Amino acid sequence: MFQTTLFREIPISFFRPLGGKLAPLYWTVLETLYTLDFEGEPFEITQETAIEQVALLLEKLPEFDLRITEVRQALQSDLNEILEPANEHQNGKDDNQDAIEEREARKLSRYVLKRLEQCGWFDYEYRQSKKGFVLNFRDYAARVLHTLIQVANQEQPILEGLARNIKASLSDQELDEKPGVAIYNAQKATKDYVREIKILSRNIHRYADRALNQADTPKALLELQLDIYQKKVV
Repeated sequence: MFQTTLFREIPISFFRPLGGKLAPLYWTVLETLYTLDFEGEPFEITQETAIEQVALLLEKLPEFDLRITEVRQALQSDLNEILEPANEHQNGKDDNQDAIEEREARKLSRYVLKRLEQCGWFDYEYRQSKKGFVLNFRDYAARVLHTLIQVANQEQPILEGLARNIKASLSDQELDEKPGVAIYNAQKATKDYVREIKILSRNIHRYADRALNQADTPKALLELQLDIYQKKVV
């Protein structure tokens, strides 16, 4: 077997949820929970909040009421070693489970969260202040999600900003005060700059191919230029 450092740090099953039939669902759940955890006001996602958020997402699926069986079978296939969807924490109960009528979407929500937890995307930690468990993204999972969300939103660094970072890192003040840190930051910024230049170069090549293959009218070519390509490379 090949030995890699990557799978010493993350479970080998980590990417499975994003590579199967339910990948769009798992991605939407991860993106939603990440946004709640990292991009809003200081916020801790309790286990109850996570279950309810995923349930709401499931209920937004087109014709969810008619597709319950289909979704359940797909989730059970992912978790075929688990017979019941109940969460293992706190003897299988949430803090407020007894007070909440368990609708079907919440039952399926438990399958989704259990699958992601088993694959190493997050775990739960008991917090006295919350009187219950709080969802914590693993450190590597948070970084991977940050990158994937940037890709999904077609975000990319501004080359001018990267060039300015190199210049700022090598300023006289930075070199005088912390020369080791300054050189390290300059080296990292240079690697980032070179990487983005290479990506830009590849995009230009692909754009030319795509323009020739897909844009068969002046209108289509203009749309490709202004609405798609410009956002990626300008």
